[in-house]
Amino acid sequence: MVNIYIISIMLLGHWFGDFVLQSNELALKKHKTLNDLALHSFDYSAVFLVIGLLFTQLGLFGFNLIGTFLFFGATFLLHALVDHTMSKIGYDSLNKSRQNEFLGFLILDQSIHLILLWFTFVLIF
Repeated sequence: MVNIYIISIMLLGHWFGDFVLQSNELALKKHKTLNDLALHSFDYSAVFLVIGLLFTQLGLFGFNLIGTFLFFGATFLLHALVDHTMSKIGYDSLNKSRQNEFLGFLILDQSIHLILLWFTFVLIF
């Protein structure tokens, strides 16, 4: 069952994993090395692992261990794939002084992340 609480938690988890846990240095390096991309993707996905394990323990929202670990793995792979693809099509080379172009790319990137996060959640839980 999906409700406003799940949506809110997913949005907060995404924000925390993609922005709060990611330093400026890692944000630049993840586009250059697969190790840094994997580190960022792991940190991002670990947020949802912790949430899933907590909800499983508390018996909330139908979470379970298998689903939680599947969600963690899928989120890790999909997040890495999106970040890698976006860097290959020019995300990291955009000149931030061209704010409209940069903002458009950022909105596209975040929209893709959130849509994939949502569909992954719906498919697994």
